[in-house]
Amino acid sequence: MKTILFAKITLLYCILIAAPSDADQVISFSHENVLGTSLEINLSCKDAKSAGQFEAMILAEIDRLDGILSSYKADSEFSRWQETINSPVKVSPELFECLEQAQSFRQQTHDAFHPGAGLLIQEWTSAEKANVMPDMDQLARDVIKINQPLWKLNADQQTATKLVGFPVDINALAKGFVIDAAGRAIMGLSHPPSQLTINIGGDLRSWGDPKIKASISDPSQPNKPLQQLEFANRALATSGNYQRGFRVSGSQFSHILDPYTGRPADIAPSVSVIAPTATMADALATAFSVLDTDESIRLADRLENCDCLIVTHAGQLVASQNWNQYVVSNGQETAKTVSPPAASVSKELVVNFEIAKPAQNNRYRRPYVAVWIETPDGIPVRTLVLWLMENRPGPRWHRELSRWYTTDQLRLLIEEKQLIGTISGATRPPGKYKTVWDGKSDGGENCAPGRYCLFIESAREHGTYQLIRYEFEHGGNDFEASPKGNVEINGTSLVYRRLTPKAGK
Repeated sequence: MKTILFAKITLLYCILIAAPSDADQVISFSHENVLGTSLEINLSCKDAKSAGQFEAMILAEIDRLDGILSSYKADSEFSRWQETINSPVKVSPELFECLEQAQSFRQQTHDAFHPGAGLLIQEWTSAEKANVMPDMDQLARDVIKINQPLWKLNADQQTATKLVGFPVDINALAKGFVIDAAGRAIMGLSHPPSQLTINIGGDLRSWGDPKIKASISDPSQPNKPLQQLEFANRALATSGNYQRGFRVSGSQFSHILDPYTGRPADIAPSVSVIAPTATMADALATAFSVLDTDESIRLADRLENCDCLIVTHAGQLVASQNWNQYVVSNGQETAKTVSPPAASVSKELVVNFEIAKPAQNNRYRRPYVAVWIETPDGIPVRTLVLWLMENRPGPRWHRELSRWYTTDQLRLLIEEKQLIGTISGATRPPGKYKTVWDGKSDGGENCAPGRYCLFIESAREHGTYQLIRYEFEHGGNDFEASPKGNVEINGTSLVYRRLTPKAGK
């Protein structure tokens, strides 16, 4: 199966791989609820059968490693080791290596990457449940408490001894570690795919000679790309405070905690790192969210083959010395289309939707989805999200999204210019997506005040076809609405409000 994720200017979450050799096919797979987020696999190989085998091997390796490293599963090897103290425990090679790398990154970043943040996470999680701000004096005591060795490793015996009685946390690099290990398992085969990209929740790594293109999400408008990059045999990770966090006493706080203060990190809303491994990119993206911007840049420049981009609260892009070698363009170019007369309406429509989880299915394939804006008489205005199959046997599924397919201008736009790309952004929950209509057409023109229709269309292989339609007044009063969901799309919520200004403006 060859699943490709399409979108226009508001490209939300998708995959692009540079053209493989003539003998290979580019084949993609999308899954939800993998390590608590989404998984995209994109590979180049001879046929669909081989691709399916590679997919199954990757999923099996992810599941195996999750059983070792998960801090959310009580029966994982890490969780069992977490319960010990001052007792040498023989651990698996994978857990030993992960603990070893966590120690190394703690040292390299001068404690900005800190597994002791597990104690701070515990404090803030309790505060969120009680809806009361944590005791600042207690946080200060916790900061002193974590400033010590957390475990001791013995390479000869392959044992790990936990030295503290409070929880430690390796989640800030575990996802990257899993990506690296799953990719190595596939690329180490006698006949591996010629190109492979694994993307888990916006953290990704590529293997193979053809370059891939990837976009960094704009933290002020996460459905829009900020920069488009191109690289090969590299990893990309993005950390930010705009997708997850702690909500306490009506305020939202970053999930990234500063081990120097115990408080949520507030240095920058988005940090992206390109590095040789996903483990390194993952760990450094967290550390650079804690360190001062200048210090992060200096560290990135000192490390071999490591570069970073930091988006400040003022919207400024601060990059390491060699970052620009990867930049293809800033933002996405747009295609022209038929649109209503130009006007100025400073309002936006925020669309949140959740893909329904099939019953008794922990990990599940994403259906084909289109989200777009039309005029009431059927004139296409803006494509927000479009996920479908490109070919072999994709075109038959284009027709399954029948409302979108019969809108000729949209179909012609996609055929004329296919905008496909990988988005690296802060990790979000599985199946939950957000897109925003800023009142503009696909061509970038302001849309006139008046009635418009939002459509959310979905079709699942061996499943059902569903369509949500909601008509609203553009330029009218602010509103919130929850259109009725269906068996494929549920949890839909709309917020129409004053246009959110970009940072620095």
